[in-house]
Amino acid sequence: MTRTRILIAKTSLDGHWRGVMVVARALRDAGFDVVLGGMLRATDIAQMAGDEDVQIIGLNVVHTGDRRRLSLTYGQMDGLANRMGRALQRQGIGTRDVVAMMAGNGLDHIVTYYAALKIGAVFTTLNPNLTEFETARQLESAQPRLIVAMSSRVPGLSWATYWGQTELSQLGAIGYYGSQAEIPGQDPRWIGRAVPQVEVRVVDEADRATEVGELICRSPAVMEGYHGRPDLTAAVTRGGWLRTGDIVRIDQGMNLFFHDRKKDVIKSGGLNVSSLEVEGVLSRIPGVREVAVVGVPDPVWSEAVTAFVVPEDGTSSDPTELMAAARRELTAFKLPKRIHYLPVLPRDTQGKVRKRQLRELAAELVASCDPH
Repeated sequence: MTRTRILIAKTSLDGHWRGVMVVARALRDAGFDVVLGGMLRATDIAQMAGDEDVQIIGLNVVHTGDRRRLSLTYGQMDGLANRMGRALQRQGIGTRDVVAMMAGNGLDHIVTYYAALKIGAVFTTLNPNLTEFETARQLESAQPRLIVAMSSRVPGLSWATYWGQTELSQLGAIGYYGSQAEIPGQDPRWIGRAVPQVEVRVVDEADRATEVGELICRSPAVMEGYHGRPDLTAAVTRGGWLRTGDIVRIDQGMNLFFHDRKKDVIKSGGLNVSSLEVEGVLSRIPGVREVAVVGVPDPVWSEAVTAFVVPEDGTSSDPTELMAAARRELTAFKLPKRIHYLPVLPRDTQGKVRKRQLRELAAELVASCDPH
């Protein structure tokens, strides 16, 4: 599981640094990883931050407060791109990761573009003049791992959480908030409420209403069907409702909270284990860059919780240390029964982890170790 981080860059010396810290705190309170960079003195940032939760990196994108023209050689530009590239790598950005930037046309935009290309990342721009809905659609499509935002572009920042599905042809749920305190129950899994033209239910296997279950939808925007697959279409649109395959929780205020993909829920020892929950715990352990958790058929557990880990330094660490750290937050039946290390996680063209491929790989690894 990967998590989007927010880098606030180009924080100039023209008196806006107090506003920058307000934005940084709001982002952090909303549950984002906030990184500050730019021309602010580190002592100023530290004084305003007042805690260690706001991280400071040595990024110094060229900027002049009085807007004087700068002249740079190609060599200097290349040096700035290399420096920015190293800063991006320190934030965990690597090959095929998407870096999005919300900025005007300027030097920092060009530097970030070439920096992303140098480290093998994908660069995309976010137009600061778009509406909230348009920006949400762009983020949904790009799925960036890191967003570089201009501090001058985000005063009074508000954020949107949203849920949608290709088969629904539109956003199905959306919610707005300015800080984590405004999120219902302060639960970061919140995906908002259903939009007006979409009717939603949360049901169990027998289509009975339940608090935690599969999210199903009904809307004029639901697809006609899968091309050439009437059998699959009938199963997914059974009873006139789109079966999303997403496990969510719904509260009395009709707020929706995403738990996991139905196919990714692991049935281990007669109990359901959320792969996202295990991934969240493992991803917070130092030395872990990325992690994906799947269930693998097992004669004892029915499905064994299996973790694939991409370490930060590219070398495999001791699995016992990882397990010891995970045991502090996870109950025994949720702990991975096996841990495998990979240089990268397999992904599709949209950047999503190919969990089916990981299940097949895990089964092959188990078979290769079976003495029979």
